[in-house]
Amino acid sequence: MQKLWLQFRRIAYSIMCELGGKELVEAAASWCLQHPDIAICAVAACFVLFLPLLIIFGFGIITMAVTFTGILVLEGTVLTVILIIFLACIASLTIGVVLFAVIAYFGFAQIYEFFGMERHRDALITFMQQNRSSVNASGPARNATETGSAN
Repeated sequence: MQKLWLQFRRIAYSIMCELGGKELVEAAASWCLQHPDIAICAVAACFVLFLPLLIIFGFGIITMAVTFTGILVLEGTVLTVILIIFLACIASLTIGVVLFAVIAYFGFAQIYEFFGMERHRDALITFMQQNRSSVNASGPARNATETGSAN
């Protein structure tokens, strides 16, 4: 075990000193100090993305340990709790993505209206209304001439 620890320390030292790991960490820290709002959002996004994985791996290790000890009733309980927590994390992530999409859509709609730009959907609706009005305007006149010529 001590040899494994020494090998890990040598590899970590090699990465941090010889391959420029310290400079990378210092550059990341200075960037985070210059842009704290983006750094907080990045940390929150990483936390949200990796939390379900960490929960599943943690409970997976617990399940393996319980299985090897032979306590099957406890294993079923642990697996049930894992499933409930995992589904809750996935559902909350899905709800978050949907809310973000809705907020982004209405936010961009406000920006388009603020700058006076026309959205594609509004342009399509305007085109459809113009097309309907031209069909309706020519429709009754054409029908009157058709019925008059048929009589």
